[in-house]
Amino acid sequence: MKDTGKSRRGMAGIGLLVLPILLLCGCGGKFDWMVGHWGMQESDGTMVLERWEKASNRKYLGWMRVMKTEDSAPTHMEEIILHDESSRWFYDMSVIVPPQEPTRFFLEQSTRTRAVFTNRFHEYPDRIEYEIVPGSNGSTMDVIVSGTIDGKPVKNRM
Repeated sequence: MKDTGKSRRGMAGIGLLVLPILLLCGCGGKFDWMVGHWGMQESDGTMVLERWEKASNRKYLGWMRVMKTEDSAPTHMEEIILHDESSRWFYDMSVIVPPQEPTRFFLEQSTRTRAVFTNRFHEYPDRIEYEIVPGSNGSTMDVIVSGTIDGKPVKNRM
């Protein structure tokens, strides 16, 4: 997904300076690299939007919306809390549209630019991967959601 830049308009130079300082001093949060507005448009025109905010160094809040057009009601909507409990990170996803029970994923591995969350007891998804990829036109967020549907492996990349 491409950084839409809506929350950072006019601050690109500051962001480039702040991020390396935070990484060097270790004073930033573990998932500060995920913070921002990310979006993509699929070939059929469907829009996938994701947003992450930092609540504290131990808690991040996210949401994801899938819409047919920018002004339409979401066909799929998730709220996510990424948080540290007793030095263990959890990704708690609540699907709001259509309504489903909340699902907890566990942080399996992470680096300064990548995180993998898993829940082997959940069919789909059972694995969610995020990776920030810097590019000449700004950063992109690669998201891979995988699992099993009707006994068959499924992998979606956003």
